[in-house]
Amino acid sequence: MNFRYPDLKYVRKSLHAYATDASEQTVEGNDYGGSNDQNSVGAHNAMLLDSEENPAIFYAARLSNGTRGLRVARFSNGGWQRHWIETGCDIGGIAAARSDTGVLGVAYHVIACDDADGDGIFDTHALRYADNASGNWLVQTVDDATRTGQHPSLAFDASGLPAIAYYQMQSYSGRELRDLYFARFYATPAEAEAPGGSEGEEPAYRTGWRTQNVAELGDVGLYNSLWFDPRQKAHISSYSSSAATIYLFEER
Repeated sequence: MNFRYPDLKYVRKSLHAYATDASEQTVEGNDYGGSNDQNSVGAHNAMLLDSEENPAIFYAARLSNGTRGLRVARFSNGGWQRHWIETGCDIGGIAAARSDTGVLGVAYHVIACDDADGDGIFDTHALRYADNASGNWLVQTVDDATRTGQHPSLAFDASGLPAIAYYQMQSYSGRELRDLYFARFYATPAEAEAPGGSEGEEPAYRTGWRTQNVAELGDVGLYNSLWFDPRQKAHISSYSSSAATIYLFEER
């Protein structure tokens, strides 16, 4: 009813009845007939189905009490259960995925965050990742270069480890990049052997995120889509605005 305070809606349709009207549900929004809350919810949303085929929706939110950040709503027991994943931040692009074991993950671009520890340093334009593998939402910073994390795409490999394709605009030093980047999480030294390493060599990457520049072909890294093939090699579809071209990148 008010474009400054949008609601998040959900509709589910039958596979063979797209033309049939379906009931619309409010996942979260405003009650203009009651408390007249002024919530702004639903921007940059990403949805997936959990292992029980119930929807889980990740979205940016700013509630009437001033709390803002990344929120998740899951449909359970006939209603929507809503939780904060991270607060105190303005959220940009969001990507979600589910592992083969049922873990839900979300990658998202942090535009700006509050100075949580009071040191005068504000976290801006960073790439974050969170999942519920432990039962709670654990947030990690994947890349916090000066301007990075836009247009994320998240996928899990066959081992259940996350990887993210994303856009990096600027380096720590302020140099313009506008490149396609790729980040992958390695869980153990055995799984973290660097590409091209010889058998028996000490792994170059241990537990944590490894990031790499995939392409710097003008302005590339927009509207990314990431997936793994049966060999567990990563593939990324990415748009270049400078070339007006969609590129497909394959991991060797």
